[in-house]
Amino acid sequence: MMNGVDPLPYYFYFDGFESRERKLGGILDKDDFLRLLITELQYQNPLEPLDNKDFIAQMAQFSSLEQMSNISQSIDRFLETEMNAMRLNAISMIGRNAVVQDDTIILSDGSAERIDFQIDEPANVIITIYDSEGNVVRRENLGTLDPGLHSFVWDGRNDDGELMQDGEYKYEISCLTDEGEEKIGGLIAGVVEAVQFDEDGIYIVIDGRRYPLSSLVEIS
Repeated sequence: MMNGVDPLPYYFYFDGFESRERKLGGILDKDDFLRLLITELQYQNPLEPLDNKDFIAQMAQFSSLEQMSNISQSIDRFLETEMNAMRLNAISMIGRNAVVQDDTIILSDGSAERIDFQIDEPANVIITIYDSEGNVVRRENLGTLDPGLHSFVWDGRNDDGELMQDGEYKYEISCLTDEGEEKIGGLIAGVVEAVQFDEDGIYIVIDGRRYPLSSLVEIS
């Protein structure tokens, strides 16, 4: 505060040739830094002017800050361009056949959707089905399977043989090999009906259900 007027939203503390500044409610950007430097020169003591070395150091800081700001803006523009390109590519998928990874299964009228999955080497495959609260409903050991595409149809019953209520369930596929355990996702195939965009990313719609673009395995 000088002459009852605070020229900038900063607190200034002068101690010899050193100055320290703090901006309220944020961090310094390059414009604030330049204004701060100008104000410091304007209000310096004429009998004890700012040392040349300190002035050069602050100018170097300003130059570095400006370069970082320009790089940040360039990255933002690049990311925006890449996102627009991804959206255009996603739109071109509408009407095409797609295969996506999934881990959900619908039980309706006591009948469940088929679970399709693919393994690349012989493995002992175990399928575990969970309810909406994460509790294990059914655990099925399919034994050792050869590499290739396989299917499993859940009968809708839990491990005690009781028929479960209709709804959406989660499943997990575990492949036990000599190298250890690997968890894989199931596969869903269908025609891409629509593409949706939101703040979480890009989604494709197959059979009325949407899947993140990252789950896409194949498009044809």
